[in-house]
Amino acid sequence: MRFERDDQLPERRRLWSLREDVLVEMTTEDHEVVVLGAWGETRLTNTGPTVRHLLQRMTMGPVSLENVLPGRDLAEAAEFDPELSKIDAVLDALSSYVVQSLAFEETGELLLSAVPLERNSRLDVVPVPVDVPVRLSRFAAIRSYDGGLFVESALSRYRVGVHWRPVGWIASSLGSPATIQELAGSLDVAEPIVADIVAFLVGARMLVQADRATSRPDAPRFAEDVDPRLTMWPYHELMFHFRSRNGREDTPYGVAARYRDRVPVLPVVKPAVAGRQLALPRRSARTADPGTAPELSLDVVGELLYRSASIRSVREISDGDVVTVVSDRPYPSSGGLYELELYLAVDRCAGLDHSVYHYDPLAHALTRLDTSQTAMDELLEDAQGAVGGPARPPLLIVITARVGRLSRQYCNTAYANTLRHVGLLQATVLTTAAAIGLTCHATAAGNGELTVDALNLNWPAEVNVGELMIDAG
Repeated sequence: MRFERDDQLPERRRLWSLREDVLVEMTTEDHEVVVLGAWGETRLTNTGPTVRHLLQRMTMGPVSLENVLPGRDLAEAAEFDPELSKIDAVLDALSSYVVQSLAFEETGELLLSAVPLERNSRLDVVPVPVDVPVRLSRFAAIRSYDGGLFVESALSRYRVGVHWRPVGWIASSLGSPATIQELAGSLDVAEPIVADIVAFLVGARMLVQADRATSRPDAPRFAEDVDPRLTMWPYHELMFHFRSRNGREDTPYGVAARYRDRVPVLPVVKPAVAGRQLALPRRSARTADPGTAPELSLDVVGELLYRSASIRSVREISDGDVVTVVSDRPYPSSGGLYELELYLAVDRCAGLDHSVYHYDPLAHALTRLDTSQTAMDELLEDAQGAVGGPARPPLLIVITARVGRLSRQYCNTAYANTLRHVGLLQATVLTTAAAIGLTCHATAAGNGELTVDALNLNWPAEVNVGELMIDAG
C-alpha cells in the first residue's frame, strides 16, 4: 500500500447507511417519513424528494452524500437544491440508526463501518495529528462476531466492523502507543490512509490519543488512565456490566428463546450421575443442650439442604411446541428455571465419607462422585486459604450453574441472573444454617480449575459460581 506520489493514493469517501433492522415508511400526502428501529420511531416532517431519495438509498446499503445529486459536491448541490441543507439535521436526528463507513471512492471497497448500539449514539470523526501517540483503549477488544471481525469497547456506543485487513493490523498494533507516522512505516500503509482510519477509530472511542498538555515525548499520558471514574473498573467487569444490561447492546435481550433451534431444553434437575445414591433425612434429631451447636452429621446436612435448596413442586409450562419443566424451591429463580447445582466436598462429617457428593434436590439425596481425591483435598485447602482458617473446613458446598438452563431463555442476561441467584441461594443457606446452629461462611472466590477437576464438570456447559463453608458451631 505504498505509493510514489500523493496523486496515486486512492481517495477515501465517508459513506452512510441505515442499520439492517431499520424500516423506513413514507407518506406522499403530508411528506412525512417514519423511521422505525430498535429504539422506537423517529418522525421527519416536511421532507422533500431529495431527503426521501437519500433515505431510500441508505436502506439498500452505504451511500455517499455527494452522490445524492450526481456530478456535484454537497456544497455546490445545495445551491441548486435547498433541501440538501437539511441533510445534516436529518442525519443527526437519525444518528442512532445510521451506520457510518469509510471506503475507497473508486472501487467502493469498505475499510470499516461504525454500527450504532444505542439511542444516544453520536460519532464525530476528528483528524488526529500525525505525531500524537494513539493507543487501543484498555476497554476495547477485537473479536470475531457474526462472520466478521469487530472492535468493541465498553466505553463506546458503536461496534466497528473491520472490512479491510490493514484496519485490523492498525488496531492490533496499538497495544502500546504509536503515532500515525510510526504506524504507516511499520505496517507499510500510506500515512493519509492510516490517518483516516485512526480518526474513525478515535471518534468511535476504540483508540485514545495522548494528552499533549500532560505528556512527555517518551511517556505519553492518556485521559482514561487517570480518570477516577474509570480507574476502578477492570475491562471485563465494565464490559460485563454493559452487556448484561439493556441499552448498549443490539442483540436480543431478555426472554427471547434465542437458542431454541440449537439448544434443547435442559431438564429441571441434572441427570443422575453414576454412583450410589444416599437418601437424606429432612429433619435432624438434635440432642445437644439448648444453645449448644449440633454435631455436623448426615442428619444436620440433610435438614440444611432440605430447608434451603430442595424442590417443593414441579410443573410444566408450554411455549408453542416447547415444553419446559420448572420448579419451586426455598429461594427464588428467574422463571422458576433453577440452573444452580450443589456439590458437597466433605472433609469431616458424621455419616458421610471423606469424598465429593452431588445433591439431587428432587430426590433429596446425595450421590458420591468418582473424582480425584487430590483435587478434592486441594479444593478444601483453597477454601481454607480464602478465609484464612486454621484448618480445612469440615464441609464445603460448591455452587455450579448449568448455563444452558437460563441462556436458552434469557438473552444477554443469563449469567447476570445466575450471579443474583447465587446470592439468593447463599443467603438462604446462611439463614437456615444459623437457625440450625451451624456456622456458615460465603467465600469471596473459588478456584475454577480445581473445581472442574474435583467435580468432573462438563465445562463450560456447567461452571462453578459460588461456595459456602459449613462448620458446627
